[in-house]
Amino acid sequence: MAAETAEKTRGSTDDFRPTPLPMPRGSSDSSSDGGNEDASTQPVITDHSDPPHSWLSPKLALPIALIVGGAIIGGGTYGVVAYVQNLVENATVDGDEAKWLQAARTQAYDACYLGCNDCNDPEYAWKACQTTAKAVVKGINCDANKMWNWAAADRYPRPCLKAVGVILMGDALERLKADYRKRFAIITVTVLGGLAVGVLVYFLIRKFTKTKSQFTAAQQHSPISSAPPSWSITRPATWKTKPSKKEKVHKEKSSSDHYHGGGGSTIPTAYTDSYTPASMPLAGHSSRSSSRSSRSSSRPRSPSPVSPVAERASLSRRSSSSSSNASSRGGSSSPRVSTVVTGLVALSPTVSAYACTGRDAAWTQHFVSTNGTISGAVHGWFSECRDKKTCRDSCSNSCTTNSSGVRKCSKKCTQHCTTDTVTDRIPKSYVDAVMPKVQHCGFKLVDAVPHAVGTRVANAAIEKNLWVRISVSGYNVTKSGETDEGVVCLHGLGGKS
Repeated sequence: MAAETAEKTRGSTDDFRPTPLPMPRGSSDSSSDGGNEDASTQPVITDHSDPPHSWLSPKLALPIALIVGGAIIGGGTYGVVAYVQNLVENATVDGDEAKWLQAARTQAYDACYLGCNDCNDPEYAWKACQTTAKAVVKGINCDANKMWNWAAADRYPRPCLKAVGVILMGDALERLKADYRKRFAIITVTVLGGLAVGVLVYFLIRKFTKTKSQFTAAQQHSPISSAPPSWSITRPATWKTKPSKKEKVHKEKSSSDHYHGGGGSTIPTAYTDSYTPASMPLAGHSSRSSSRSSRSSSRPRSPSPVSPVAERASLSRRSSSSSSNASSRGGSSSPRVSTVVTGLVALSPTVSAYACTGRDAAWTQHFVSTNGTISGAVHGWFSECRDKKTCRDSCSNSCTTNSSGVRKCSKKCTQHCTTDTVTDRIPKSYVDAVMPKVQHCGFKLVDAVPHAVGTRVANAAIEKNLWVRISVSGYNVTKSGETDEGVVCLHGLGGKS
């Protein structure tokens, strides 16, 4: 009895060995199998491992790309902002008091008193005078416009120089901070870099990942994956376990498909829990096929082809009707009106007058007082310029003939614009406009003067409003310590500074 039990146990364990898969019917290897069981009915356990990169779904490409790009943009922006803010907060300029006292004297007071020599800004002296007016010192009026005719030793009060120096130092510090703030433009580079990396990550994920359905389709169409596996494991019939609830349901479904026309072959009881042959159609497959065929049959049929002769006739009728409708809507005068309006708009110049230098010759007109004690000159070097934009249309006609014999023509126009700088007024015209006012102050025009005229009439509004500079031989020529009335009159020609 023990021997028989041992023989049965040894026979049952010998059956658990890898066996080659059965060859198709008609093959020479199939006839050499001496076993009694049909090889085609023996199930196999194939390798259903997950496809490569199946852990990363292509649906995650956009979120991951947004996260990566946003991290780069956010991190780069934070770094740039922190860097620039640190520069701005720690920005400093030279705090040497002597340096800023000299700057206040030359850049503010001297510029207001002496003006400039043919500079390109008519408001140069006016801006300097406004800087001195900002200085506030208790008990002292630091406005250079109020000290224009003071003695040279009194026109530069030291407390005013200190106050104006502080203003200039603050302006220099603000310019330095403004230069530092320009580095915020680096944020543009970080944004572009983040977008580029995000797009790259998105396309890489889409390229190297596949959905489960795409991987299955690729396996079915691949000649390697469609070949049968090179091994199988035969499970002995003595290995019978109690089926679970899920196995019972699956077994009943398989039996129902077999006996009620579901198709397929009978599957051994021991393998219904984990094996479904690829050649076995799933339950309900025939019903889905019939539903798809019914839906496809219910779709509307495509229209019957139209002959080329009928198509050309239809095209000619449509083209003639569209041309008649266009002529009835537009009329004959609308294209001409639109062309005229377009031409007027294109040829209209853009007027923006501004002061310019170097285009025309400077002009100087001398004058003297009636008693010959005061000499002076009116010097002009500004011209009134503007940029004139001229546009013209260059048009060409092109015609094409389609397959139906209909000829269509179109007009294509390209606008060419040029900008030229033109002069409306020359320096001599500004000098001539001021001379009647100079004569009204008691002076007469001469070709030459006996004295040097190197003292500017320090009213910045003369250059700002009249675009000329008025100079005289001195303020107090007639009486020492008193400004001549003629000079005071000339000072008032520009109005209040």
